[in-house]
Amino acid sequence: MRMEGRFSYNFVKIFTFAVPAVPSRRPSSMPWARAVAWGMGPLLLSPVSALAQSPTGEPAPRIEALDAMQAEQARLHKLLANQPAAYQDKVMDASALPSLEGAGDADSAPAQGLRQQWIESRYGLLNSRTDTASTRDHRQAHELGLRAELRQETLNWGEWILQADARQRRGDWLNLGSTAPGEGDSGTRLTLRNLGLPLTATTWADVALGDQAAEVTDTLRRSYRLMLGNSVIRGASARIHDGQSEVSAGLGTRAELTGNPYPTHVRKPGQLAWLGASHRWANRWFIGGQLNHASGSGLSVNSAFNDPWAAAGTSAALTLGFGPEWLEDGEHRVRAIALLSHADGLADTRRRSAAGLYLEGGLNHGGHRHVWGLYATQPQLFFGDAYLNTDNRGLYWRVDRTLSRLSWGAGLDVSQLASRQGWSQAGSQRQWTANGNAQYRIDRSSSVGLSVSVSQTRQDAAASEARRGQRSLYASGFLQTQFGGWAPTRFRVTLRRNQTLVVDDVRATGEQYEWEQEWVTSQQDTLRPEFTTTLGWARDRSSTGQQVYPTAGLLLRQWLRPDWQVSGNLHYTSRSGNLATSRGLSGSLSTELQLGRGWRAGAMLLMNQAKTQTTGLAGTSTAQLIRSNDKSFHVFVRWDGSDGQSLARTGQPGSTGAGRIEGTVYFDANRDGEQQASEGGVAGVEVLLDDRYRTTTDSAGRFEFPVVATGHHRLRLRLESVPLPWGTAQEAGQAIEVPLRGLAQTRIPVVRVGGE
Repeated sequence: MRMEGRFSYNFVKIFTFAVPAVPSRRPSSMPWARAVAWGMGPLLLSPVSALAQSPTGEPAPRIEALDAMQAEQARLHKLLANQPAAYQDKVMDASALPSLEGAGDADSAPAQGLRQQWIESRYGLLNSRTDTASTRDHRQAHELGLRAELRQETLNWGEWILQADARQRRGDWLNLGSTAPGEGDSGTRLTLRNLGLPLTATTWADVALGDQAAEVTDTLRRSYRLMLGNSVIRGASARIHDGQSEVSAGLGTRAELTGNPYPTHVRKPGQLAWLGASHRWANRWFIGGQLNHASGSGLSVNSAFNDPWAAAGTSAALTLGFGPEWLEDGEHRVRAIALLSHADGLADTRRRSAAGLYLEGGLNHGGHRHVWGLYATQPQLFFGDAYLNTDNRGLYWRVDRTLSRLSWGAGLDVSQLASRQGWSQAGSQRQWTANGNAQYRIDRSSSVGLSVSVSQTRQDAAASEARRGQRSLYASGFLQTQFGGWAPTRFRVTLRRNQTLVVDDVRATGEQYEWEQEWVTSQQDTLRPEFTTTLGWARDRSSTGQQVYPTAGLLLRQWLRPDWQVSGNLHYTSRSGNLATSRGLSGSLSTELQLGRGWRAGAMLLMNQAKTQTTGLAGTSTAQLIRSNDKSFHVFVRWDGSDGQSLARTGQPGSTGAGRIEGTVYFDANRDGEQQASEGGVAGVEVLLDDRYRTTTDSAGRFEFPVVATGHHRLRLRLESVPLPWGTAQEAGQAIEVPLRGLAQTRIPVVRVGGE
């Protein structure tokens, strides 16, 4: 059977290929060939068919004729069938790999939602010494603090943030550090926030429990000069917003945050509650209002209810305006704010109700950015639990212009403080201030700048005293150039005439001549070192006689290793001089070492830095600087950790990887945009990252965001935390680029927006 079948197949195959081999393109030339082929076909197939029959009677295999194309395909299929199997790469196939010992289940993926946690412990030694002709005092203390923070992202419940601070102090009572001394030897602070809780597809809620700042509704927040308080409560608050509208409410016991190394809660008598709402239309009109109720008595000086007759008070604010928050070229903004307050429980000689009106606006036209305002208030006007400046009226105007080479600005401020009745009996005071600044870039490495401020103050004393007037002048000019391949060199001259630098000493009069030299030419994007020295000579004529003494300064940031950083801002002047806010050697010096696995350790030394004290008044109040002879040394240990898969890293979503942001908020007294060794940091200022996350500057004005998404971000100051008459120099905030696994550094200046 096997031989017969093979014979039949081979014979048919020969015949099949033989028949098409007969030439068919010229049939007329060989007609006999076709006849022979068709005639022999049946004779040849008949024996084949007989041989194909099985002896068992089974049907013979069916044989079909193949043309040339089908035969070629059959041959190719046979060749492919004999080929070895194709190579299959199983390197990335997790199912083909053996499980590692102790690896756990194969489906143990990171949890959804990034969790970040950090904890820091700080120990400090404090020293204060006063050696004057009338007073000799030496005080010491030591303190221990603990700060912790936990952030947890969720997919449908927003982001949860838990912050906790605790402190313990032993030793003498003394006013040291970035905030006022705390009442008692210990204190705590606890805050729980839920940010971005989705209520609908376009509506979110922000909720806070614990120690927090009393909120002001969006359309009533400080813009340039007007500030409606910065009170602190221990309670609860909520804010519901959708991008155009918001409703906010809060209730809690009145408090303040004091003490070191971390400010903690100190309770005040009474409560504070508020209810506010804002709405913005697409055509840029906006309206808003807020109602506050405060109660309490026997409170601290400068509080709205320090009067023993005051039991409670209600205040309201209503605003109407037009224009965007940040002005582009050709845009303008106008805002009117009406205020009303009423106090209960006052003596008959005191005013119960008061009102005030603020009108302010801005214009950006042809590159000129104008800001202006008018205001007038009645005596004993308050908002929340803080007085606005009593019977204060005035106006202000400011214009700034920035070109490719030239930037300049000018301003005028006129105010009157008249206390015809109320708690202040100091008499009326009228003041006007004119200021201007300009900076011109000569070429790529050379520039020149000038800043001038002239002020005239006239105060009416009691009826039996004559009028007195005082005029002050401040002028500072610089020339920056570059010699050869050296880093930039700057020469500066500063002139002061009867200028108030601090409130606890005489007015400053004299001249300073300084040479400032940068020594590092590196322009790397991350881990950029900095080493700038200042040498100067001062002639001081503030008090009787004349003093001549040298001055010096140092601005330092250096990485001894990629994981070890040293930074400092030191300034030296005479111990009896009056041309600076500090005396002797002052400033800060710090170091930080990365220990690995999220651990960091460091130390910081603070010396003789002036302290900032606000008057406690809202409105257009001013801050006061006070010299100190205080020193503190702190060491700290910190651990940062994170786990889980990020839904949207800190900052804008959609970025890959993360980095870190460090910066300093400083007083830019001469408006040159650069920090000098004599310009210290601003403590207690809240810094906002992308208008969502916040942190507070420390005693040296430094802040940090530890885990931030790579890419473009924007930093902004919460203006309510910046003490007047200082304000932000950049209305729209400061842009910053965060590198992958790198460090982004920045300095944010605050400048004078009014007053002397």
